[in-house]
Amino acid sequence: MRRITGILLVLAMVAVSCGDDDAENGDRSEVISGLRSAISESQSPDSSDDPFAIDDEQALCFATELVDDFGAGRMAEAISVEFEEFMAQVNTQERRQVIDALLRCVDVGAALAGELTTTGISQSSAECVSDVMLESQAFLDAVADGLAGGGDTDFDDPALVEALLPGMLQCLSAEELTQLGNS
Repeated sequence: MRRITGILLVLAMVAVSCGDDDAENGDRSEVISGLRSAISESQSPDSSDDPFAIDDEQALCFATELVDDFGAGRMAEAISVEFEEFMAQVNTQERRQVIDALLRCVDVGAALAGELTTTGISQSSAECVSDVMLESQAFLDAVADGLAGGGDTDFDDPALVEALLPGMLQCLSAEELTQLGNS
């Protein structure tokens, strides 16, 4: 989960800043290309083993979504914004827009399910838990809020656990629950 938060942080840094969108279509294409490059370049050199890595096609989709959501003018300015400055300017709604754009382009659910199987739960249970997480507004809000806190998302927050636990319990067998409780 920390890896996806790190990716979201990098992507969010280029996602939003202040400004009006008065860019022409040519500028829009240049901004999308610049964002795609920034997203692709933000991937670690050994990202081929990272289930949350974003390929070029996904980066293009994400960049396009961000420009569609925030406008080319705002996104052109955001490319060069320092992270601390960006975080001072972004609001909760915009952080959620970034996450929603990412989810439209990247199959985060499959990557999350893959990571969950490393805990010893079955693929079908992992997919179910992943679906519960990604369908939870509380979870998505926690990830968005983590962007404002330097990427540290408090997944142990009692309110978040309370929101997720009922759905997660329906996903896991008694054996898987016992196994998770013993780890």
